[in-house]
Amino acid sequence: MSKLLWLYLVVAAAGARAQGTAADYCRAEIADTAYIGKVYNKAITWDWLDKENRFWYSQLTPTGKEFILVDVKKKTKARAFDHVKLAKALSAKSNKPVNPNKLPFGEIDFREKGTAIEFMVDSVRWLCKLPSYELKFVERLKPQPIPLLGNANGREGRRTSNVAR
Repeated sequence: MSKLLWLYLVVAAAGARAQGTAADYCRAEIADTAYIGKVYNKAITWDWLDKENRFWYSQLTPTGKEFILVDVKKKTKARAFDHVKLAKALSAKSNKPVNPNKLPFGEIDFREKGTAIEFMVDSVRWLCKLPSYELKFVERLKPQPIPLLGNANGREGRRTSNVAR
């Protein structure tokens, strides 16, 4: 019986050592953000195209951000669209300068069987026809009040968020 108890204590102690310390957990929590702006060509966001063997991802490069389209069947990858043409079209529509290396959106949705992309900038949803880079306004999202459960006074509070109508 004492050998069994001794074996149990050894196994339990080994498991406790593998748990890690509070400092280990703190380092793990900040590991994701510690390398922002220092690691390049790593996928930031990505998504599959509907019912296709292709997906896009955005990545940080030394000059900014770029969107890449990958065709799994053909084993190819290339820029998802011409960043310079899109920046020029968006700048013309928004009357604001747009840097093609720092496009003001982080996600895209391919539409119309991959011949257009949709994205959102400053609560405005845009559709860009890829062959021509014609930019079309889709909708402006309106701020809607969202009731909060309560606040410090115990009264119901309100906060706004952008939601499509």
